Amino acid sequence: MSRTRTEKGVLNGTTTLLFYIIGICVTFLVRRYFLSSFGEEVLGMKGTIANFLGVLNLAELGVATAIAYALYKPLVNNDREAINEIISVQAWFYRRVAIFLSIATLILFCFFPFIFRSLKAPQWYAYTTFLIFFWESLMSYLINYRAIIFNADQRSYRLTLNLRGIHILKNLIQLALLYFYPHLENLYLYYLLVEIGISILGIYLLEKMIQKDYPWLEPQVKEGRSFLKKHKEIITKTKQVFAHQLAGTALVQVSPILVLVYSSYELVGFYTNYSLIIGSIAVGLEMSFNVLISGIGNLVAEGNSKGVKKMFWEFLALKHLFATIIALVFYTLSKGLIIYWLGDNESYILPEMIVVLLSLNLYLRIARVYDVFAAAYGLFQDVWAPLVEAIINIAGGLLLGYICSVFYEELGFTSSEYAGIFGVLLGATLSILIIVFIWKPYFLFSEAFHQPVSLYWKNYVKYPIISLTLITIAYKFISSLALDFSTLPLFILNSFLIIIAFSTLSFFVFFLLSKGMREISFRLKRLAFAYLKK
Repeated sequence: MSRTRTEKGVLNGTTTLLFYIIGICVTFLVRRYFLSSFGEEVLGMKGTIANFLGVLNLAELGVATAIAYALYKPLVNNDREAINEIISVQAWFYRRVAIFLSIATLILFCFFPFIFRSLKAPQWYAYTTFLIFFWESLMSYLINYRAIIFNADQRSYRLTLNLRGIHILKNLIQLALLYFYPHLENLYLYYLLVEIGISILGIYLLEKMIQKDYPWLEPQVKEGRSFLKKHKEIITKTKQVFAHQLAGTALVQVSPILVLVYSSYELVGFYTNYSLIIGSIAVGLEMSFNVLISGIGNLVAEGNSKGVKKMFWEFLALKHLFATIIALVFYTLSKGLIIYWLGDNESYILPEMIVVLLSLNLYLRIARVYDVFAAAYGLFQDVWAPLVEAIINIAGGLLLGYICSVFYEELGFTSSEYAGIFGVLLGATLSILIIVFIWKPYFLFSEAFHQPVSLYWKNYVKYPIISLTLITIAYKFISSLALDFSTLPLFILNSFLIIIAFSTLSFFVFFLLSKGMREISFRLKRLAFAYLKK
């Protein structure tokens, strides 16, 4: 039985969110025992290496986004010849990316003695970790790239069930290794061998999935260049998307590296503990929301502009609802979560001013809605915008980090290192506010919706006001209750009550004040009744 676009979206989103929540829980446990076995320094080293590879993966240039955009129409028309041609172009591109990545890795290796000169752990930890992470990236370009068809075809739940399940299995094996054999000789080597072994299993399962679901998919790598002449829009979109990828990399991957400029590997580890919480929450929600991209892409391909605009207002309301709830929960409960997760060590807790800024960053990251609609319309030509965003993020982070570290006492920090982290985060926040929340709406409404941006601001301005009001009132009320978080059961119980109560309150307020919230609520209600009748 074929599913509707909404049913596919809900199935994809639900599956993704469920597996991601399970994955988060297991990942948090692995991190706790990893910290116990190897310490803060190795944890910070591992995170820094992941960030370096994230920067190197800019070599991908945004090809995947351009390919996904190019696939929407052929998939709607079931044009298998065109689909094979487009995937062949992707394969041809990715062979060259793999070559570049290999050369860049060799060059970076030459600087490892300098980068990790202060590492007290064995130097082979850094080299081996980097090589295994590099190998996984390489396989994504040489073999796993075909997975893109599942996302473009609104069948990402198939990837989630298999590949996310494999990722959870990897973490469970690593957890067992760290828990039962904490004193095993060369424990870190075995930990990494599990990483690479499960990666190979994932490649095998993906191959089986493609053979079963798309047996006719046979990319011709050598013909990719000739097919590129037929699908010239891929080159145009790739050039435009690359600049946008640069901004995303600056925000997610470069910021932790900038933190290292003003602090130590240990503090980078403490910072990445919070970043893991934020990333786990934000990425999980983004994965669930982003499965709707292909649905939006299909609406655009069909020329259903009314349906796209309706989805935009619904999506805008829903994302701000989630952003409001999660920002309050993170700010209120992050300290207790860190303590019960990693241990009762005050050094793991970041200053309150940093946590406030992290909460604001989390809110902005979840609330941004424009990227998915711009991608569906193929609007990537504003290449200057992400470049400016990246410059503000990096240059602003360095400058503000330096200023804050110099005047750390005046700002109320106990050390210049914490003040430097605050400055780096401030630069990232400014870049998001200026480009994502001011320029992007104007660009989307002008180029895609062909409506005055004043219509957007008229409807949007209420959301940050609602969010700020709800968070302020709720936080003051929670503080006045003086809830007991002294034991883990009490922390879990009171956290659960806070989440349920604030989520319920926020939903009703958004429902009353937002037409988009009411419409998406009714849509989901109709969908639920339809499922119950089956």
